[in-house]
Amino acid sequence: MQRRQLIVAVVSLAAGLGWAAPQPVSTAGSLSEADRREILAVTDHVKDAILKEDVEGLFRLISRTAALTCTGTSYPYASVRRFLRDRHSHLFIGLFDSAEFSRRCGQEYPPGSPVISDRDFLQAGDLGVEAALVDADWAKVTIASRARSAYPLEWYFHREARTWKLAGASFVIGSCSCG
Repeated sequence: MQRRQLIVAVVSLAAGLGWAAPQPVSTAGSLSEADRREILAVTDHVKDAILKEDVEGLFRLISRTAALTCTGTSYPYASVRRFLRDRHSHLFIGLFDSAEFSRRCGQEYPPGSPVISDRDFLQAGDLGVEAALVDADWAKVTIASRARSAYPLEWYFHREARTWKLAGASFVIGSCSCG
């Protein structure tokens, strides 16, 4: 019992003197309001770039340091640039070309689940957007359609300097599906 009283006294004294351990601004699963605003703003820029098929704009939002990934394979920035410029790559059709994506990759998705590009998914409207911190430097944004049976989009953002950049398992790249 004396040991417990001593611990309580030390903790109380430390807290009273301002020695308490610093609390993180965000913890896993929760975001500070500033991070939430910034991540959602970057998410809006990503959505706009996809809706406008603005490949150059999308490049500016992708991490140069943390690779995009798909099924355990990392794709560094240079590879992503190459894929986005190739209108026949899995990345390009998965983002922008529903007809080709469905034709080439439809057999890898369950029946009844629409095989559509991210652009067509985003154009459908009635979307719910949620953001959560994965760890101190990673966040996940989930964009779900309230009106469709389509899989939600999950985009991962990596904190770099004072902003957030797309990275991780955010897009179908290198093959018809990731997971």
